Amino acid sequence: MKQISFYLKKFEKIDLQDSLIKKIIIKEIKDITKVEVKNSELEIRGNQINIKKIGPEKSQIFINKKKIEEKIESKILSEIDIELKTFKKKIR
Repeated sequence: MKQISFYLKKFEKIDLQDSLIKKIIIKEIKDITKVEVKNSELEIRGNQINIKKIGPEKSQIFINKKKIEEKIESKILSEIDIELKTFKKKIR
């Protein structure tokens, strides 16, 4: 199984704000696992995401890792698409 950093690598050059990425990650984790992750429990370093949870909550996130990764990738792609459209409109 690939780490989420593999999926985020595609977006290295695109400057999405960390707060937006964290918001997407937190929302998708909650939607899929019903686990509440606070902004302070989420750390992004380059392409690595560290979730500071312990016990059954972290296990639940790990069990659903593939689904979470797919949803995050989809959401980030849609956000990038929105940003590109906005950027193109500004240029014209």
